[in-house]
Amino acid sequence: MSCFLFPKSLRDKIESKLANFWWKKGVGKRGIHWCQWRFLCKSKEEGGLGFRNMAQFNISLLAKQGWRFFNCPDTLVSQVFKAKYFPDCHFLDSRLGNSSSYVWRSIWATKATLEKGVIWKVGTGRNISINEDAWIPNYDNIRLMSRFDNLQSDKAEALINRVADLILRIPIAAEAHEDFMAWNEEPSGEFTVKSSYKLLQRSDPTAYALQTVYKDFYKKIW
Repeated sequence: MSCFLFPKSLRDKIESKLANFWWKKGVGKRGIHWCQWRFLCKSKEEGGLGFRNMAQFNISLLAKQGWRFFNCPDTLVSQVFKAKYFPDCHFLDSRLGNSSSYVWRSIWATKATLEKGVIWKVGTGRNISINEDAWIPNYDNIRLMSRFDNLQSDKAEALINRVADLILRIPIAAEAHEDFMAWNEEPSGEFTVKSSYKLLQRSDPTAYALQTVYKDFYKKIW
């Protein structure tokens, strides 16, 4: 799962086997499906049982390979893929291309996940686009919006002041260094499959819109 993007049919078969085992469905046994499998794949804090969503887990494992393209650019694998598929740009700006290998198509499918989780750490600032790149820490969009439509002047002023305050809080290094990318979902800045999976879980449009009180309730149960 860390090298290839599994077809949906294969992922469904794996989840079906897991579900049948959990519901004790087998020869001569019908089992009882108390709820949909996707609900059981939610974390325990969200009322699920923490089973792995195969699609999201597959993407998270593959995203580890994509992360290495720009975090470990000197490795042989990174150099080969860059020379063949994105020689003149960054991996996040790369295109799928025609007649590409299945391995490349699999890793390329993780771009959207990486774009959600990466943030630029400001050094010289030469490699960062102010409007297009994510570089503002602790900001919902982590990108600077160039315009604010349909906002009242007082709300726009408050929003701009908040962004300005966050920018001023960015620490300045004692010695100049190049800008680099970090994983915004981990305090260490290093990519982990676990944090990537949690990011995909939060981004799932079917996710519960739970209040803190519900999370505390489920924590007490477990």
